[in-house]
Amino acid sequence: MIKRFLAVFAAVVLGLTGGALAASPAQAAGNCTADALCFYDTSLSQYPFIDHDDADTSPGQCWTMSASHRFKASYVRNQTDHQWYWYRMTNCQGGGGPLYAYTSGAISSNQAASYMRAG
Repeated sequence: MIKRFLAVFAAVVLGLTGGALAASPAQAAGNCTADALCFYDTSLSQYPFIDHDDADTSPGQCWTMSASHRFKASYVRNQTDHQWYWYRMTNCQGGGGPLYAYTSGAISSNQAASYMRAG
């Protein structure tokens, strides 16, 4: 009986120790301000190169990325309660895609040049 108890105890200790020593999974795109739209160069970036506060933008207002940021974004995080759109050209021209409220994900092949809040 004592051998069974020690075996169970050892299994629990090993399980807890193994779990504590296991590497944690990589975190996707971090440090986006609450209520902001953030653009990253990769999904593993810890800091966005654009962290745009939702309160600074009116619906329909277009934001063109600076020349050093255009065509750099491959991942976006929308921490706002608004839908946004990204565009392939400056001045919110050309195709692109929607950025739904409280979502994040990859965007097409580093093609973003501008963005606009929908509402």
